[in-house]
Amino acid sequence: MVEQKDSGNIEISPTTPEWFTQNVLEEVLQKKYSDKGLKIVKLKVSDFGKGDNYASMMKRVYVEYIHRGENNSGDFLLKSCYENDEFLNNILSQYNVYNLEMRMYDEILPKMTQLLRESKDIEQHSLFPETIAVFHDKGSILFEDLTKTNFVMEDRLKGLNLQKAKLILTRLAKMHATSAVLNEREPNIFKGCDRGIFNRHTRAFSPYFETVVKICGEMVSKWEGYEHIGEKILKIAPHFMEYTERVYDPEPNQLNVLTHGDLWTNNTLFKYVNGETEPSDSILIDFQFCSWGSPASDLSYFFNTSLQRDLLLRTDELIQHYYYDLSDTLRKLGFLGKIPSLTEFRSQLMLKSFSNFTISITSQPVMLNPDTEDADFHAVLKVDERGMKFKRLLFSNPVLQENLKIMLPVYDRMGLFELQ
Repeated sequence: MVEQKDSGNIEISPTTPEWFTQNVLEEVLQKKYSDKGLKIVKLKVSDFGKGDNYASMMKRVYVEYIHRGENNSGDFLLKSCYENDEFLNNILSQYNVYNLEMRMYDEILPKMTQLLRESKDIEQHSLFPETIAVFHDKGSILFEDLTKTNFVMEDRLKGLNLQKAKLILTRLAKMHATSAVLNEREPNIFKGCDRGIFNRHTRAFSPYFETVVKICGEMVSKWEGYEHIGEKILKIAPHFMEYTERVYDPEPNQLNVLTHGDLWTNNTLFKYVNGETEPSDSILIDFQFCSWGSPASDLSYFFNTSLQRDLLLRTDELIQHYYYDLSDTLRKLGFLGKIPSLTEFRSQLMLKSFSNFTISITSQPVMLNPDTEDADFHAVLKVDERGMKFKRLLFSNPVLQENLKIMLPVYDRMGLFELQ
């Protein structure tokens, strides 16, 4: 636990990184506001709930301080690596998640934001939250807490309606288009962005992936009318990792972009003002698994984790919405490469369509899990008694089962369960 001298005004979660002290935050704010006399008078660091974040340790930070004689307050988020967890650090280091995200916020996202602002034809919205400080030697980032400025996180168990889904897809399209143009201007800018959740460098997550595809196949084999699908799933299980990794391989003759890599409800925020029932703005957060490749991986991830059930069979409409924003932004930013037609773009998505099945049985079960008592990365990745119990619990969720009953026949008709 972090110890502070003035404990009366200091309240810090015991799991807060020991280096994150009142003095450290004070120096950050002094630099941000160019005021060496700034003094913190109150500090509170609290935990996130279980099941809301897996790959990082997240803390909410509330601070009151005196700046040039006036009382002020601030709300921030501290995102840190699991510095005291050897198991998780060993796994996550293979995906370079902490170094990548720090680079994203320090270098890449600011360049993408500046590029968007160059075009007066593009509606101006912040795509990403403001970074207060990056602690490279600590594997940590301090952000503004947008939830304190009318941004909210939607209920991951309810999913997003049509308007909210389109709002996120507009932001995603702008991110993708901007990255494609930035890559033309700075050809090496995305070097090293090749360790998404599925990649050609490591299979450290495979104990989870390989286990759940078998659990899914066994479960579906017992459903009346779905027995043949369950059998197909079990037959492709030995090839599951390879088929999915192909989705994440960049295609030289197709449009490639910087993908978000983990685009689901909890990595988006929506802004509501003046009592509106629908949001006026949205923003993307969490860039630990970004990688260079097909936009298909982001679209399939989003569609299979974050939509309300009535939208699961309306993704053609959402793809068209995304495509129009993507192609429009590419043109306005002066993209020199070939902009695919909508027909060509759909063909590209079809080539990468196996990820729809992948995400529906790997990410969706975790995102829709209502029982967070045992929800942590150890339960996800380990195949010990606790880990297996957690994975079976994921697939006992009736909401997940109903979604799979809708989508698995679709994927079967698409030929996703055929041996390649």
